[in-house]
Amino acid sequence: MFINSRFGNPILLAFSDENKPIFLSENKIICDKESIEKLDNYFLGFFSLKTKPKFLIISSIKNTLVVKEYSLNFSELKVRNINIEDIDIRIVQDLYMDIDENVLYIVYQDINNNCNTLAILKDNYTVCTNTLCLSYDIETFFNSSFFLISNDRPGFGKAAKVIDINFNILFECDRFLSYSSNYFLFLIEYNEYEVIVLKNMQNNKIILSKRYNEPIINAHLLESEYIVLLLNKGKEIMVDIISIKMGGTIKVRELHNCNIEIHSVNSNYITIKGTSMKEGIKWGYIDKNGTVFFNHNKNKREKINTDYFSKPYPITVHKPLESKPQKLLFSLHGGPESFEFDDLRYYDLYSEAIKKETAIVVLNYYGSAYQNYSSRKKAWKNWMNVIRITIDVIKEFQNVFHIKDSDIILIGGSFGAALALLIAANLNIKINKVIAIAPLMNLSHHLKKVSSEESEWFNERFSVEEIQTIFNWKNFINDIKTEVYIIQGDNDSVLDYRDTLEAVKYANKNHLPWTLFTEVNVDHVPLTDEQRKNRFMLINDLI
Repeated sequence: MFINSRFGNPILLAFSDENKPIFLSENKIICDKESIEKLDNYFLGFFSLKTKPKFLIISSIKNTLVVKEYSLNFSELKVRNINIEDIDIRIVQDLYMDIDENVLYIVYQDINNNCNTLAILKDNYTVCTNTLCLSYDIETFFNSSFFLISNDRPGFGKAAKVIDINFNILFECDRFLSYSSNYFLFLIEYNEYEVIVLKNMQNNKIILSKRYNEPIINAHLLESEYIVLLLNKGKEIMVDIISIKMGGTIKVRELHNCNIEIHSVNSNYITIKGTSMKEGIKWGYIDKNGTVFFNHNKNKREKINTDYFSKPYPITVHKPLESKPQKLLFSLHGGPESFEFDDLRYYDLYSEAIKKETAIVVLNYYGSAYQNYSSRKKAWKNWMNVIRITIDVIKEFQNVFHIKDSDIILIGGSFGAALALLIAANLNIKINKVIAIAPLMNLSHHLKKVSSEESEWFNERFSVEEIQTIFNWKNFINDIKTEVYIIQGDNDSVLDYRDTLEAVKYANKNHLPWTLFTEVNVDHVPLTDEQRKNRFMLINDLI
């Protein structure tokens, strides 16, 4: 079935009257096995409305802008065709709506590279010259003539600013979470705890603030009445539903033994996806009554055992239930400020490894996200200490499972791939292999191509020596000759594929067993089902 596809990456939009999930896939909207709407090259965007139980699908066909308005369960359809023959849209850069979701705004470039905004109200439109900084995404436009704009920041999620029409900054925050009506939800981080803050942007007053000792993964407003929070409890995700009208009273608190992703926020509920090694994939929602619903899932596995450890940092171990592991696969996520929950990483690759009598040890090393601020800072400008601690962890699990050096595999993606290569270079034993996926091979080169804001972020966390020397592929090489397999797309827009080519060329010249698998026309992360399938097959053949 589509919803259980290993290589698909669908977004859950809603549920039909029969409680069937409705998804946005790569090129269509689908309900169970039935295609509702095919999305072609004319597709511009999709909106899940927060104020009304509706969805909008926007397309541009020749001189006509097509706005399709579906009911929440896609049972009703209204189509608006708006003639825009006097407007030349070369590139659409942004789509957003006003706070009441009555006006649709399309930010575009014309043939003269001028940036304009098309404002659509019902079947009418107006055009104005856009003067907003396009390095930001426009989230919404308030009635009192000020904008909410945001931009992604590494390790932070979204930062946001509220500005007026003359670019005066009225308010800004580093950790923007959600908005609804005139409410603005954001997070303030302290060393040992975090505080969520709800602000009314019309009168600039704080409605409520609430402290949490558990790291906040995500939070969204639902109908301007509730705040839905996901919190990291280590082996569990805690769901808190807070009543705004009751001054922040917790209406519902539940613990779930799976990772939970928020997919879309509708007027009546928030759609969610639950994943875990034992439970597989399950789809559901959180409604305004505080109900956390998951439909029956068909991926459940009975022959996997999962254990959780909190020291020296969060570790998850997946192993065969009925046999003794013959190999150990240590997994390091990218980021560094990311986190690997009990999830189906690498397109559910772990379940295939477990069939081969391999235990998976997931390492959420110091510096990972969704831990408190002081824990994350332990890694800053002290990354070799992180390497030493992780080597101790590897040796400890090796002793617990009685695994030979030659049966240890390290796998990592992006920054995690650099850590895996560094660990192998400092282990002083020949392990089975390292699998490095889209690796960071030269941090100094990387910083030359990022924004000043990103560069500042890295410089806060990495010393000059770490930037110039430690996180450089020349430091990943030793004489032990552990096999290294690198998988990377030649169209990687995040990390430079040429750095990888240089490293592999040098290693091969010095008779080191380094092998590069080049994914043709693939970005840092595979974007299509076929690309994801090919990457899965490559990794699966190596473990």
